[in-house]
Amino acid sequence: MEWTKGIKRGGNMKFTVDAKELVKALTDIQLKGKYFNGASLTNNTLIEYFYAKLHNNTLSLWNCDSINSLIVRVNITVEGDEDGTVVGETGELLKYLKKFSGDVVVNCGDIITMTNNNSKLSQPTIANHPNMDTLNRMGQHVLNTHFEENLETLFNFNKEKYEGAFQLDSNTFSETMKLCELIGSGVYHLNYEHDKNKLSLSSATNNSNKFETSIELEGNIGESATLDFSSPLHVLFDNEMLNFYVKDDFPMLIISENKLLIKAPHLAN
Repeated sequence: MEWTKGIKRGGNMKFTVDAKELVKALTDIQLKGKYFNGASLTNNTLIEYFYAKLHNNTLSLWNCDSINSLIVRVNITVEGDEDGTVVGETGELLKYLKKFSGDVVVNCGDIITMTNNNSKLSQPTIANHPNMDTLNRMGQHVLNTHFEENLETLFNFNKEKYEGAFQLDSNTFSETMKLCELIGSGVYHLNYEHDKNKLSLSSATNNSNKFETSIELEGNIGESATLDFSSPLHVLFDNEMLNFYVKDDFPMLIISENKLLIKAPHLAN
């Protein structure tokens, strides 16, 4: 797995982190929201697993859904003691972490142990994330991506380059997506117009049942692009600036200062 080259896998990993920060990160990567199931919108989440990689004092938490070709990553700052990787189940850890407060010492080997004051939780590790193949295949394409306060770079994804990029406040994105969701189609149309510095988002079940809105962008570069997507991408982000990287009918990449999301386009049957 190239994108974890140099990180021990299956060995020990140890770090100290604030309990509430870890709870939020593990909750965020479940991406709880309204998903398109082929006929309507239903409340759902990604699977309750995580892939974690510690490098120096940065803990990267990943989750992935192979059906929707959707990958999320959240980075948090920890006190790192020993770099490594681990795969675990989210559900049981969160039950206890939500009751913990202050610093938690996390030690991962054959088991994950979390120590908080006089309490300790132990849970087995998992050999592989259930969607590890998708995570390997798509994750390696974003190794060299990063957040830019001022857009300058059109990153490569696989063997192709994104053609356009724009900035949008996450609160504006969230408010717009919530309005689009009310239509109930579960599929959203994105139209980025570079020359007009404008983004249009819309959703429709038919010609007479449609919502659409236009947004003036914070900044943009490159060429215009259009694509359709599904899934509640907005729920990952909160009060932060987002950089969107787009190309016609191509996986969309969204990056904030400490989060990343990749979503394959929704292609009509």
